[in-house]
Parts: sequence; C-alpha cells; structure tokens
Amino acid sequence: MNQLPIVQLMNMKMEEQAKKQIYLEELTQKLEKLEQSMVSTMENIKKFNVNISIMSADSIDMDIGITNADMFEVPIKQEIRRCSNKLVLIADSSKFDKKSFYFVMPMSDIDVIITDSNISENNIKLIKENNIKLIIV
Repeated sequence: MNQLPIVQLMNMKMEEQAKKQIYLEELTQKLEKLEQSMVSTMENIKKFNVNISIMSADSIDMDIGITNADMFEVPIKQEIRRCSNKLVLIADSSKFDKKSFYFVMPMSDIDVIITDSNISENNIKLIKENNIKLIIV
C-alpha cells in the first residue's frame, strides 16, 4: 500500500534528473556554439586594420586600467585595440574609480576618453598625466 507513493517519488526524481541532463546538454551545446562564434569573430577581427576604434568600458581604474564584467568581451576588446591605430574610450563618469573582474587593457592603450562633466578633478588630472586626450561633453 505504501509502495505506490515511493514508486511515484522515484519516478518524479528520475524525471527531474532527466530534465537536468537535457538542460545540461542544451547548455553545453550553446556554449560550444558560442565558443565557435568567438573563434570565428576573433579570426575576422585579426584581419582588420582600423584607423580609430571606439569602445565602452564597464569599469575604469586609473592605476589598473580598463576592466570588464563579461569575460567573453575581453579578448574581442583586446584584439580590436591591437588592430587599431587609435582607441577612443567612451564612458560616463560613473565608470571611473571602479574595478570589474576581468582585466582588458592598461590606461596606456587609450588615446582619447570621452566622458561627461561629472568626472572628478582627480581623474581629470590622472588622465592628463597619462597623456590621454580628454573630451568632456
């Protein structure tokens, strides 16, 4: 008499495990496609010869440099910098004095920063000391 609920519970657990396995397989397939796409994107970017590139930043620390929260964006941004003669960084003042998990590039890789008027005087000074052109809009 008590076997039926136990059998039902076992079946429910087996169904849950099967759903988790399907989810993991789908996730693995998506990650493999993303990896293939990244490799393809990187190979295409390596062929670029760019005069001026414009990019954004998640975080800017004047000592560390540009950091990013998304690890998949990092190699793309690094490769874009490598193939560009000049790099313009566009970031609002709230991005300064912050750090994200992944390092992108040092401040010395930046040629121009475009930001808003709320940037601190200290960051203005540090940008100028690093010989980076600053445009405040």
